[in-house]
Amino acid sequence: MSTMSRVPDWKADQKMDRARAFYEPMSIGYHPGWKCADRESKLDRKFVPKISDALAAKTLIEHPVRPQIKMENYKTLRQVEEEKKSREAEAVLSAHCLPTKFPVDAEKIRYPQSQKRGQDNPLYATAAQVIGSEVPAPHQLPERYFPKNCDYSKSYTDSRPRFTGLVTKPTLSRAHRDLDEYY
Repeated sequence: MSTMSRVPDWKADQKMDRARAFYEPMSIGYHPGWKCADRESKLDRKFVPKISDALAAKTLIEHPVRPQIKMENYKTLRQVEEEKKSREAEAVLSAHCLPTKFPVDAEKIRYPQSQKRGQDNPLYATAAQVIGSEVPAPHQLPERYFPKNCDYSKSYTDSRPRFTGLVTKPTLSRAHRDLDEYY
């Protein structure tokens, strides 16, 4: 039975080296040949393990290899994380993400007075003046909400601009004018 370059051999129970897993390029594993068949493309008369044996013997790395950061050096960042955790509400079965407690209590909300001249004149009253005229009651504010932040889209590490949307220009052929697509 042959051994693999990145993954330990089928019977070995050794752990992956943390430094090698972090610094070894992923391209080292790219090869057209099959790894357990001496890097050959044809598997004639070669030992091929059963898939259950291969899955049972694969190397498990407990967590992704990341730089280790001591959080006691970053007090402000730790306070921000603790504040985020304190705002989390209890999970809802029908929701795909964790809800957040509404940040303000009803009794703490105060609306500023309008600075417009003649705003208290009933002849010139508008619906917009009625909206903030009284403080909301506790039952009028939500207990929890699902804020939309951009954490998912900020997690992309690709700095290339992504061109999305409707493309309306025709696809012109490099070979002949009759092959142009105008639809």
